Amino acid sequence: MAARALTGTYAWVVGGAGVIGTGLARGLLRAGATVIVNSRHKARLEALSEDLGRPERLIPLHGSMLADEAEQTVAAAMEITGGALDHVVTHSAVRWWAGPKGSCDETNTLGSLRGKLLSLTHEQFAEQAALLPTMQFAACRLLVPRLEAVEGASYTFVTGGAGGDSRSPLGQINAQAVWGLAAALRSETHASPLKVHEVRLGLRFNRSHPERLAEPRSSPLSHELGCVVAGIAAAPAAEAPNGLHEIFSQAELEAAKARFPVVFSAECNHLFDWHTAALVYSMELSGFGKTANLSRLLACAGKEREAYSEANLALAPHTFVHRNMRDDPLVDEKGYPSYNKPYSVMAWLAERPPLPDGEDEFVLMTDADMVFRAPVDHLALGAARGVVVSAEYTYLVGTESGFARRFLDESLLPRLAQDCG
Repeated sequence: MAARALTGTYAWVVGGAGVIGTGLARGLLRAGATVIVNSRHKARLEALSEDLGRPERLIPLHGSMLADEAEQTVAAAMEITGGALDHVVTHSAVRWWAGPKGSCDETNTLGSLRGKLLSLTHEQFAEQAALLPTMQFAACRLLVPRLEAVEGASYTFVTGGAGGDSRSPLGQINAQAVWGLAAALRSETHASPLKVHEVRLGLRFNRSHPERLAEPRSSPLSHELGCVVAGIAAAPAAEAPNGLHEIFSQAELEAAKARFPVVFSAECNHLFDWHTAALVYSMELSGFGKTANLSRLLACAGKEREAYSEANLALAPHTFVHRNMRDDPLVDEKGYPSYNKPYSVMAWLAERPPLPDGEDEFVLMTDADMVFRAPVDHLALGAARGVVVSAEYTYLVGTESGFARRFLDESLLPRLAQDCG
């Protein structure tokens, strides 16, 4: 997922106020989306907002997507967003079984029958086995038609039930019924611009202490899952056609996560456009594009931006536009815009929400006139928290090359040489 790739979009996490939903919302927020999260429980929405740091782009919505209330909830959401909706993420961990007082809790239903699935009557089974797919269907029926008219839209199911530790036999039946719903919707929309995906998770959330020691995770699984769904939503349709993503191991999770961000600074002119085309092509040819996402930090504003074509703006998979420091009154440098690169990174980082505590992120900064011959493994190169890895730029070493005089007063050069070499 490229940084800020969902800026300006609206994403809805259906019933997202629990642990998994919070992770999904976090990933979409970090990608730049405005995120709607609905729940029947105001206290859970308040806890969600608090946990996420009360971001401005979070829309907590008190309402249910159960069949009898779904239309009212959708109407309320569309009134808030002015009818805008670009991405939907639903998940099977939503508390679909819990009535206002636990009256629909399928665990209690089996408990009263001594845990025997076949002790249920036909009527009991028909009622209990369809609760989750019915809720998911209600969301699909109301939201998919809206998304089919939106360019770049996506609908993603996050499902479970693949392991042997489901909460009950009825929970297993409900969860796997959603597999069928997701597959049917992928089939029906295969010729539609709408991207429909299922992320089927076989990893456990509530692991024992020995399991956590044996296979530690760098960050909570719910956070990782948020990166995955944000990456799916952000990917162009050509890169992410309708599909099933099965994640049954940590290696598969790493492969599915939001991809390594690679950024480069450019201006909106023909020279940089040719550089961009070559760099994008090299990402694809080298295979680096499978593990990294490329973003162009484009210095282009005012009349330049007005004259710059939409086709050229789309040359890179993702483009972040900022002011051009060439001949900007803030700097006294004329001609070669040295300040554009540091300013582009500063402006880009300022737009990114902070990472959750304990999470690391690596960003590769390249030049527009470079190409990739192979994927870059930043960890193998020694990058780590507080450790920057770089190519050697010999013209930046010392003060005799003349480069320092572009930025510093002549009187400061001897002191700089003494203190910094």
